[in-house]
Amino acid sequence: MYFNKYQFNKMKVTYFIPFLVSFYIILLFSCNNEDSTNEQQTEDITQDSETRVQEKTWEEFFGTLPCADCSGIETTLRLSSDGSRFQLQSIYLGQKDNEYIQSGNVISQTGYNNNEDAIIYTLMSENERDDSKYFLRKSVTSDTLHMLDQDMKLIESELNYTLVKDQ
Repeated sequence: MYFNKYQFNKMKVTYFIPFLVSFYIILLFSCNNEDSTNEQQTEDITQDSETRVQEKTWEEFFGTLPCADCSGIETTLRLSSDGSRFQLQSIYLGQKDNEYIQSGNVISQTGYNNNEDAIIYTLMSENERDDSKYFLRKSVTSDTLHMLDQDMKLIESELNYTLVKDQ
């Protein structure tokens, strides 16, 4: 079968152009699906990584701090390993609605009195109504944090103002 030039051009327009347009549309939609699938996989991997990082990158300190109108404040302080964030859980023993949770940023500064190895952690709560809290770590390897007063001085008392690292 032999086609003349007119018939060939008519065939090109009739079959080839719709085929090309269909191919382009299929290609476009398949790329979008792939991207969204890749985005979902990337998001899942990121969430898994963040969960693993969160599980492994916190130091926890525990203790029962004195309380003026209850039998003590059971305290758990979690510091992120990079020293930038904190979570503080306070349970007021012997009171109803006794749990209070704070979180926020940590400002670390080195040196306290004559101890250059000491670190002072300033806990800056996300809730602006909360006062900053200060804790002293006498060295990087110390497993104890000492609560400081609002003037960043050690609290002189027979009561226990320390938190001990969870082993």
